[in-house]
Amino acid sequence: RRVHGARIKKMNSSTITSTKECKWNEFVPSYERIEKGNKLLNYLNSLFENDPEIDEIAFLPTPIENNTILLVSHKLGIEMNSAMDIYLAAHQNLMKLTKNISWELLIDKKIVKELIETTRAILILNADNNTAWNIRKRLLILNLISKESEIRFLNLVFTKHPRRADAWAHRYWVFSKIENKTQEFISSELKICSEAAKRHLTNYYAWSYRHRIINSATEIELLVEELNTMELWVKSHISEYAGFTHLNSSFLCLINKLKQFVSYSEMSIKEKSILLFKGIISEEKNVHELSESFVHMKKISLLLQEFTKNDSERSLINPILHLFQKQFDISTELILRYPGHESIWTHRRLLFVQLNNEIINNDIDKKILNSISFDLSDNNDKENKQNDENDVYMIKPYLYSNKNKWPCITRELLLCDYCIIRTAEVTSNEAQKTQQMLAIRYVFWMYFETNHFSALWKNYLETLEKYDKIYQKIIIELGVPNSSSLWNFQSILISE
Repeated sequence: RRVHGARIKKMNSSTITSTKECKWNEFVPSYERIEKGNKLLNYLNSLFENDPEIDEIAFLPTPIENNTILLVSHKLGIEMNSAMDIYLAAHQNLMKLTKNISWELLIDKKIVKELIETTRAILILNADNNTAWNIRKRLLILNLISKESEIRFLNLVFTKHPRRADAWAHRYWVFSKIENKTQEFISSELKICSEAAKRHLTNYYAWSYRHRIINSATEIELLVEELNTMELWVKSHISEYAGFTHLNSSFLCLINKLKQFVSYSEMSIKEKSILLFKGIISEEKNVHELSESFVHMKKISLLLQEFTKNDSERSLINPILHLFQKQFDISTELILRYPGHESIWTHRRLLFVQLNNEIINNDIDKKILNSISFDLSDNNDKENKQNDENDVYMIKPYLYSNKNKWPCITRELLLCDYCIIRTAEVTSNEAQKTQQMLAIRYVFWMYFETNHFSALWKNYLETLEKYDKIYQKIIIELGVPNSSSLWNFQSILISE
């Protein structure tokens, strides 16, 4: 403000007036610019009419061979300055069209066509124009635009604007209006979300839209496919917090759906009738047919066999534990392969909390509590001591012994011990020091999280004190601002 005020004092009134006029001329389009924009807009509309299969948009820094608008193999390129002229002309035309329009009596096909073309031109250049999206909503409500064509148009918009909140909100509105959503259609929507996430990292709007789709999914096969897809995604996008969050959401959706399916298949006809009366299940299907459906029971049976593998038991406990075990194994692999990434450790905390809740709520048999022990001595079994060629990190003997078949506190502490002590003996770079710091935080976080198992931690207090000293040394070396002890729970929250 001081600098600006000093400059104003030095300027005389004539200079100020000329400066204001110059700025006004920059923002108010001239007649020639509007005329040029209308010509380019008409040419752009003709390109869309001649090639309705345009599937990608890009901006050109300079004209190519004196062409400000270029169309090659269904790919549309618009020169930057020309894009501004088109936008100004389209926006002015849209204001004129909607000035005295009566939406209830909108029957003029010419006006409808102009509304579609002007909003299309505006939105491919600026996807945050909420007015244009609302006009297209009105046209959709009046059935003047088909929902399928609007989905294709949104696919085109996302090639240039993959992270626009208004565009994703409009897409979800259109998605909610589609009644018959086939599994193929939902799969195509998930594919669009993946492409948008690749085009722009941390694309929270795309992930939120994807999360809504998965929450509304009813097919358990789709949830299994989504979980497998996200497992591959996080392996190639280690620092993508949004991807790990959606992986966890898909994981929970699959567990909850699996519980519902299995428990529902075990209900009596009377219990199902009560659910039908309360509106919890759809009345479109006959209760007796659903209970006796061979296809339904076959799906459940195949799913249980897939998760339980060769296990003889076919109860609900095994599929859930196999899902947890798989997620913990993937997290272990990523932690060891890519040290020092906080996103993986945060995802592991979520898994631990969910497993803890499953045990507390008795959704998992209490036999699992028997595996929670603090026997950290090396297993003397020769088979576990043998080196596995595929075990690059030499951690299988410590995590996959017979005592620790399922995810438990013992396995978590063994992993942290490996990250804090054993790997430090081999390497001491910055990434490994960060890994040590994250592992120690995870240990202390488990200590405070599992206070209902406080009696089991008595034999581990000396190790916690040792880790606390290592932690204070590491954060001093890394220059972390907060160097307080981890014994204070508030210091953990501050440091994170």
